[in-house]
Amino acid sequence: MGHFLGRRIFGAVGALLVFFCNFASAEPFAYIGDIVHNTVSVIDTATNALTATIPVGSNPWGVAVNPAGSLVYVTNHASDTVSVINAATNAVAATVPVGRNPVGVAVNPAGSRVYVANWSANSVSVIDTASNAVIATIATVTPVGIAINSAGTFVYVANSSNDTVSVISTATNRLSATIPVGTHPYGVAINPAGTFVYVSNGLGFAGAINSIAVVSTATNTVTATIPFAEAPGTLAVDPAGGFVYVANSSGSSRSVSIISTATNTVTGSLSVGDIPSGVALSPDGRLLYVVTTDAVSVFNTATHTLTASLTVGPGARVFGQFIGPSIAAVSVNEYAVKFVCGEAAPGVVAKGTYFTAINVHNPSGERVTLFKKFAIALPGEKAGPVSASFAAKLGTDEAFEIDCPDILKHLKAPPAFVKGFVLIKSPRELDVVGVYTAAGSSSSQVQTLALERVLPRKTLASPASTP
Repeated sequence: MGHFLGRRIFGAVGALLVFFCNFASAEPFAYIGDIVHNTVSVIDTATNALTATIPVGSNPWGVAVNPAGSLVYVTNHASDTVSVINAATNAVAATVPVGRNPVGVAVNPAGSRVYVANWSANSVSVIDTASNAVIATIATVTPVGIAINSAGTFVYVANSSNDTVSVISTATNRLSATIPVGTHPYGVAINPAGTFVYVSNGLGFAGAINSIAVVSTATNTVTATIPFAEAPGTLAVDPAGGFVYVANSSGSSRSVSIISTATNTVTGSLSVGDIPSGVALSPDGRLLYVVTTDAVSVFNTATHTLTASLTVGPGARVFGQFIGPSIAAVSVNEYAVKFVCGEAAPGVVAKGTYFTAINVHNPSGERVTLFKKFAIALPGEKAGPVSASFAAKLGTDEAFEIDCPDILKHLKAPPAFVKGFVLIKSPRELDVVGVYTAAGSSSSQVQTLALERVLPRKTLASPASTP
């Protein structure tokens, strides 16, 4: 099952130059598919306002957010694809072909694998998130709901036409158990401890028995069956593991049922709009989000009162737990290093030829991925162009140099004489030293030499943000 909340992003300004990065607060975003317009609506949960609409494939349905909150995976039921959305830019970064009619989707705790339930293909696709390619296909029977335990060791898949749940080992990508649960299983949710799996059965199918099956993960058997008068669909377990919220998704349903996990009984219900398709809880469990055909209702879980309601597209639908993690900001080291390159005419600086070599060393005990970009400074207090961001990697005690040919290459057709800043961003402190030399207009010999060690500027940034 998917998870449709990401997190809030805002900008920051560096001491020397704007370093166009995205920064994070604790407030997440909600991602909700619209099967009429083939888009995903993005809702800022801090304000409950619509902030973006993202075109995706046909009939977007399942949603999952990776643990870093940086990528959102959306199953396109009629396109047989998964859209990969960059949460920082709200744009589709990749489209991954999977099996026919994908529905549920889930990301493992490491963020390295995505599991997709392909309903018509009778399979589960395993996507490698580094390459955005399917690396394994596992046979199931009309899979719909899908969830991964918190340890990342097992995937649970609801097989709607053969009344079972498949248990897949993530170590082998093979079936390890098959559990009979009830007629037409649909939604799957796992408690935080990973000890129980909750499966919705029935969904209003003719002859189906509406119920919630409670599965012990220790024995892979049903330990309790909770009867339902309504037709249960998607479901979510609160972060404390005390309650399960179930969207009653039959055509006439307008409610969400509340189950106590201590007694495995229905203890209450919430009135909502037509056909609730998705339920999800905020990371702290204080708020419950319910998606209906054209609206999102927000409930306080302590009082079970409606706190907000907002209109979304007429084809609103989301499958699974659609709230991403709240991730604390992390410390990031930023360096603004001056460069002067090329042959200068008299005026702004002394006539001559200038060279810059910026040496970067990784003194930490681990491999570091850093980002660099280049900004031209123009005379007359004018701002020059800023390049795209470029990633680089340095192993322990490795070093590299950024010199004038590198700077000119990244800036793409700069003037013959150029000056500005190289901007470096790294999760670890680096040794950054600028080496500056210059020669007079009539000599090729070095006439001046200067060294500058650049100290880091500490900022707080989202781990998922990309310069």
